[in-house]
Amino acid sequence: MQPAMMRVPDTTLRGVVSGQLEALAGWAALPEARRQTLRSVFECLTAGALDRPPSPPFSGLSRINADGLPFQWSLAVGAAGRSVRFLCEAGMPGTSARARYRTSRERLWKACEILDVSPPTTFDNVVVRRLMPDVGDWPAHWRSGLWFGVGATAEGIGLKPYLNLNRGAPIDRWRRVGRILQDLGRSGALKRLCDLSGLVSQDSWPVGAAVDLLPRGGIGRVKIYFRSGVVDRAWLARWYDAVRPTEAPAVAALLDAFSYAGRAPYPDRAFTVSLEWHPGDDEPTLKTDLAATRWIASDRDLVAGTTRLLSDLGLDVSEYFGALRALGALPADPSRARTHRFIGLGFEPDGTRHVNVYLEPTLPSPPTPRERSPRRGPAEALDRALAFLIHARSGDHWRDFRLPVGVASSWVTAWTLVHTAWLPRTERAAEFEPARLEAIDWLTRVRTERGGWSYHPAVPDDADSTSLAILALAARGRPAPRSAVDLLRRCVRPDGGVATYPREYPPGGAWIESVPDVTAVAARALGLAGDGAARANAIDYLLRVRRADGTWPSYWWRAPIYATWAALEAMGDALAPEDLGRLLDALTRLRPVGAFETALHAMCLGLLRDRAGQRRAVASLLETQLPDGSWPSDPKLRLSHPHVARPWELIDSGPLYEDHLRVFTTAAVVGALTSLESDATDDGAFG
Repeated sequence: MQPAMMRVPDTTLRGVVSGQLEALAGWAALPEARRQTLRSVFECLTAGALDRPPSPPFSGLSRINADGLPFQWSLAVGAAGRSVRFLCEAGMPGTSARARYRTSRERLWKACEILDVSPPTTFDNVVVRRLMPDVGDWPAHWRSGLWFGVGATAEGIGLKPYLNLNRGAPIDRWRRVGRILQDLGRSGALKRLCDLSGLVSQDSWPVGAAVDLLPRGGIGRVKIYFRSGVVDRAWLARWYDAVRPTEAPAVAALLDAFSYAGRAPYPDRAFTVSLEWHPGDDEPTLKTDLAATRWIASDRDLVAGTTRLLSDLGLDVSEYFGALRALGALPADPSRARTHRFIGLGFEPDGTRHVNVYLEPTLPSPPTPRERSPRRGPAEALDRALAFLIHARSGDHWRDFRLPVGVASSWVTAWTLVHTAWLPRTERAAEFEPARLEAIDWLTRVRTERGGWSYHPAVPDDADSTSLAILALAARGRPAPRSAVDLLRRCVRPDGGVATYPREYPPGGAWIESVPDVTAVAARALGLAGDGAARANAIDYLLRVRRADGTWPSYWWRAPIYATWAALEAMGDALAPEDLGRLLDALTRLRPVGAFETALHAMCLGLLRDRAGQRRAVASLLETQLPDGSWPSDPKLRLSHPHVARPWELIDSGPLYEDHLRVFTTAAVVGALTSLESDATDDGAFG
């Protein structure tokens, strides 16, 4: 009797990707017959391209991924349910793009045979004929002309060829797209394309096309991909104003989940938009894909942003994590972007939304010995944070945020003093005390001749900076200057809310109207100053402007968590028990991005007496403290345009800025750590 043959594992790139295909098919609960067909299609389309070691670089093909790997997973989270989706390129590495194009045409016909669908004659006779160049005119700069998307569910398997449109003048590309729609008999879609071209064609040109192949050989959905020269929010806003204006808040959520700092344009090719015409629909839908790795450096941050986006859109976060686990993409790498490549937000004709996440296959990496950093508790983290703040001073105060008007000082110093006001009695806190006293004296000296405080002494007073300064003084038992309280009263509006600036200050607009985040901080300051009536009116305003889930929108900040934290601090017992429960539900679902939002999230949960949630938030902060004792900064402060009243609903509402010196974020985390200490039980964090 011969011994059983041992199956040797396939350690090539094909073997790695095949294993992930099986795991993802299991997660998606595909029937075995469907899995077998999917395996055959996978083998057909990737034959040759993946027969190599699973280590970059992957030269010789085009660049579906930055390192040349000719395969990409596409996770879809939305109403359609679980699926297995991927993109791939056919052909042998090292052969010419023209030769691989011929191979791809052959593989497409073979894949249609495997799927038992009609040959793609309409695709060849209409789409290829209109879009692809003659063999003699093949563009020298093309790395690929044709690649594929495959999507499998329990109901069936779809095939979507992609075509390169990146040749010729922009007007010629628009015309080629129009001829496809004309040849397909979609006159209504063609008319809509012509109408849209007058609205969005400036600095927009087609770069690619994709079509869904129907079982009987016809063409289903048609997608046209566009890019721009200058990549900024205004370009994206112009597209959505023309096509789907009601979806601007969702697109704003997409951009804010993967925030970019400053007024400069995004990196080249950061955005791709696609018009999508479904069969029978003259009105297209619109999809946006972000090449977020061009400004976000790690998978951990990309996972956090994706999680935030799904939560904001009401989509199932657990589906995303389930797919990541199936692909072996967790835990997410905190140091670099190894898997995540693009994040897309799309809309269906029925108004539903979906998020696509495009990932490289997770590749094996040799184990590298790493010294485990000692696990630090909140007490040690707080000591290190205070040491950072001591050394981060600019003379006798703190500075941070570089806006067009300069670097903030008065406002940042007041913020830091507020969040370091209630330190536990430790040796490091005693070392910090002289810095606090010097900063309070400095803050007192730089009160402007107009009576209050400002972003820095050379710009007009504002209610937010003045309120924070009053809170900082009150924590040391110092009264609020009468002129500062008068400035706050001049910012009170008839609706009871508080504006950022008095009415007479430029530039006017929404900057002199009530906003929730400023009102909440001012309500506390007015109460401490003895103006109970103004505080009560501010609280009434805050109760009226809550969102449906019980949170508050932020005018000057990327996320609602800032205004929500500030409102909770101001509310006292003004919220009814049912309101508190609704708010806690919303905060439990909320997925903070970055240390600043996580710190505010922890403080909110503490105020709502969710000790377990508060401790989890603080634990995540302990994992991200930097060696110098600070926490990473990220773009969070929105310089909303004065004409914009509701920035959370607009794509181009104003640039975001990060606290480049990391003082502001670190002070917020100190506040979260000390709030945990003050609320701790006898088995608490500081002992």
